[in-house]
Amino acid sequence: MDMSGLVSGAGGFIASAFVVAGYTMRTMIPLRIFGILTNVVLIVFSVMHHHYPVMALHMILLPLNVYRLREMLLLVREVKKSVNSDLSMAWLKPFMTERKCKAGEILFYKHEKAEEMFYIVSGRYRLVESGIELPIGAIVGELGMLSPSNKRTQTLECLEGGIILSVTYQKVEELYVQNPEFGFYFLRLVSARLFQRSWQAGGAVGRKRRAGGIVRIRVKVPPSPFRLLKERYFGEETRNPRVARAALARLSARLPPDVVPIVSEAVHSLIDYQDPDYALAYLDRIERYVGPVGITLPNLAELAQLLSDRMHFVDPIRIAQLKLAEAGGANAQPDPVSVDRIEKFRWDEVIPMLPPKAAAPALDLFQRLRLARLSRRSVRLRFSSRTRFKLQRLKWLAAARVTRPFSERFKRERVWVERWLHMIDRSLVKQPEATVAIVRTASLIKGHGDTYQNGLAQWNAIIDGLVKPTCDGTLPLRRLGDAIQEVREAAIGEQAQGRLLNAVEQLRSQALAGT
Repeated sequence: MDMSGLVSGAGGFIASAFVVAGYTMRTMIPLRIFGILTNVVLIVFSVMHHHYPVMALHMILLPLNVYRLREMLLLVREVKKSVNSDLSMAWLKPFMTERKCKAGEILFYKHEKAEEMFYIVSGRYRLVESGIELPIGAIVGELGMLSPSNKRTQTLECLEGGIILSVTYQKVEELYVQNPEFGFYFLRLVSARLFQRSWQAGGAVGRKRRAGGIVRIRVKVPPSPFRLLKERYFGEETRNPRVARAALARLSARLPPDVVPIVSEAVHSLIDYQDPDYALAYLDRIERYVGPVGITLPNLAELAQLLSDRMHFVDPIRIAQLKLAEAGGANAQPDPVSVDRIEKFRWDEVIPMLPPKAAAPALDLFQRLRLARLSRRSVRLRFSSRTRFKLQRLKWLAAARVTRPFSERFKRERVWVERWLHMIDRSLVKQPEATVAIVRTASLIKGHGDTYQNGLAQWNAIIDGLVKPTCDGTLPLRRLGDAIQEVREAAIGEQAQGRLLNAVEQLRSQALAGT
């Protein structure tokens, strides 16, 4: 018997066995180990049979597998070290993305859905509600991943420009799935940090009790991380419309009678506009101002309607949805006599329909090439159901709503809504009589194209020039509500934008001069 042939055959069987074993591995570290063993066996096997392309392939894969294995082992070691020492989470830095922040920028708002955590590299940052300034090296937002509602409890503002690192909860969950040992120590670390904060809060409670105060503590049990992972990778229960309708029924029992029809119509409309998750976000925002822990607004019905209008923001997908509904919905047939709908959208509205990682570089390119004026030009879009092809194109565009939550435009609208609600929350504390006027500022923003952009610019001028400085205490404006109304009346007619800016500057000058 030819021994070389026997050895060669045995080598092939061994290599095949390692490949099969690698595919049976459930976690990352054993998978990398078997990948390394497979690479070594196949390199030897390829040399013996002079299969140099296969040998080259596995000589490339071998150092890659070694590097990834070392990276994962170092990660686990750093997490273990953090659990037993200073509770630092700096070991996540290799998996984070750098981001530059400007002074005055809001990184996240109170009650906003939490999706990422931050590591402060440089600059100054403050939690607005508590007034706490965070030091360099601090981690913010790590507990939101395991909280029951994934909601922010405070607003984070950048006081002085700097750099932060961010990592999404999805990335942390992926690391958790890939390596259960990492997941175990990560949960221990987060629990230790939570207990540390509880002890600090307990000291404050003790001091409060000794001072004769009354302390009420409300505890929520976080969901199982395994349920969170199941929802992430196998679909969320909230995608079922019945969940949104059940939440609507629960909230309707606590709403004033005049608000219930507005909220009910908005929920059903938002399910059609986007999905049940979007409707639940609307209900969550309304619930902030209802019940024993919220402050009921004097014009809650008006806020509910304006919030619904803003969450139904107009983009080409929305126009396609409306045109398709007009043509008969999903079962529509071509209608040669139907009237086409032609709309003008600006390029800086169309480009943000892309994901942020694609839209931001495209808009930045316009700026670098000094083509910002070109991005503000309009493009005519035709929405038609006259022919089978045009109707099918309309259906495709309407079905593109599934991509909307991943777009730059969706992100911007969510930030705008949260900023509007944040200003309402602050006015309830600083100047309650101005709350109605701040709620009504949302009516400035409507439609699309130049109308939308001009309204947005006017709203930002009012908020940045009057509302925010007054709530921050840097502008001594006693009658904020009257000032907002005066500015809006000045912006009626031609050159509305210039009139509004002049009115804002005049009011600021008078307030700072003490007149």
